[in-house]
Amino acid sequence: MASADARTAAKPAGIGSSAGYVEVSNLYVTFHTARGATEAVRDLSVTIEPGQFVSVLGPSGCGKSTLLRIAAGLLRPSGGEMRIGGEAVKGPRPDVGVVFQQPTLLPWKNVLANVLLPAKSLGLNMAAARTRAMDLLKMAGLDKFAESYPNELSGGMQQRAGIVRGLIQDPTVLLMDEPFSALDAMTRERMMDELQAIWMKAGKTVLFITHSIPEAVYLSDRVLVLSPRPAQLVEDLTIDIPRPRSLETMSEPGFTAYTKHLREIFAKLDH
Repeated sequence: MASADARTAAKPAGIGSSAGYVEVSNLYVTFHTARGATEAVRDLSVTIEPGQFVSVLGPSGCGKSTLLRIAAGLLRPSGGEMRIGGEAVKGPRPDVGVVFQQPTLLPWKNVLANVLLPAKSLGLNMAAARTRAMDLLKMAGLDKFAESYPNELSGGMQQRAGIVRGLIQDPTVLLMDEPFSALDAMTRERMMDELQAIWMKAGKTVLFITHSIPEAVYLSDRVLVLSPRPAQLVEDLTIDIPRPRSLETMSEPGFTAYTKHLREIFAKLDH
């Protein structure tokens, strides 16, 4: 396990403010349809410290994406609340960025124009946003492709552009809904490395939804495991592995111990 000094040194810049603090308190979600009521989330409470990278694992349909939609202000809970930076989430807000499962880049706009879309919709200063966009594209290794169109990019490059777009308004919290699930295995591994590098530079609080146990362990400070619907927290696992991590990390005993532990939890959830 990493020493306290190693963990502290590996933390990204910008941590210490309460701006990225996420608090979920006694959250309930029930969906009402013609077939009756479906309880999706039951009495869920968790806190995420500023600058933490937290992944959420759980069986399909357990409510992972529901949790993310509430954090994004796209869905109101039936009970309880989610607070970001001390304020209750009541709708979309400029301090929260979202990266979706698909990059959803507009094919008729170039990379720079796609990245600037949230800034335009939020009414930000476009000159300043353009400068920030170019800085972020350079950080993501895409500055030379700013004038390229989505069909000229690989799948991994498109997803990086999607991540940059999620950062354009300089959010304190970045929500990511299975952003690598459509990528091939090799591209997915490269994107894990690139996301880790971007996170360590940008210092954002990240809530990351995934179905992949190795991906969650590789990227995260903590892994939250949700039960089958209705979602309840069954495990809050701290990942005590030094950063930066590399693909070699995945073969180390500590890494395999974490993945084994999480697989054992999932095996129990299946029974």
